[in-house]
Amino acid sequence: MEISEAILKEIKSSDGHLCKFHIPKTRKGKDRKSEVIDVLKKLGCENIIHVGACGHLKGIQKQLDENSWFHDKLCSNFKNVIGTDINKEAVAYLVGQGKKNLYDIDITVDGLRIKQLVKMNKGGAVLLPEVLEHIEEPYDFLRKVRKDFGGYHVVITVPNAFGTWVISNIFKHNYEKINADHKYWFTPFTLLKVAALAGIEIEELRFCDYSVITKILKKPILANTLLLVGKL
Repeated sequence: MEISEAILKEIKSSDGHLCKFHIPKTRKGKDRKSEVIDVLKKLGCENIIHVGACGHLKGIQKQLDENSWFHDKLCSNFKNVIGTDINKEAVAYLVGQGKKNLYDIDITVDGLRIKQLVKMNKGGAVLLPEVLEHIEEPYDFLRKVRKDFGGYHVVITVPNAFGTWVISNIFKHNYEKINADHKYWFTPFTLLKVAALAGIEIEELRFCDYSVITKILKKPILANTLLLVGKL
């Protein structure tokens, strides 16, 4: 979904009026990992900074056993990938498993060191997959990232507050099922809003992880994951 000037005007508005944000029915989304790889290839990115690369420590070994660990997939598709994570224990565990180019660095604190490590000269991207919902201040976080990585592409994925699996739990069971570390739910509009306010030049919004119901109803707004593409 391309972001028109009319949509950008609504996103940047601060007058409190009600906005109807219509989602086209034409987009067919893949699973988020495949979609991210597709986006990065279309952007022509050769150098990638994968933030939050480790994932949850308790689930790492299972992903390694199933060959589904996302950082491995990125490394097999692109020439120059480094991973950063603030979970030192997870980084140490993976390095102990023989994984390379992983660093326990906070991108908002030591961005210059990361730039030196990745030796980025062209086609650079900062990847933030399933990261923003864990951050206490997502607006400030994105502003800090943009300060050191201005001009780089950015790809963000977050769980969709309107996702089928969220809505079905509400209707079927009257409960919210959520990762206890999440600080925020994002809708398509609010994800765009936070990114735009942080100064990101938004290029595209995609919808990923379609359920069967989403495909039948042809309503991308019910997809389980949102993917934003822009420039820092």
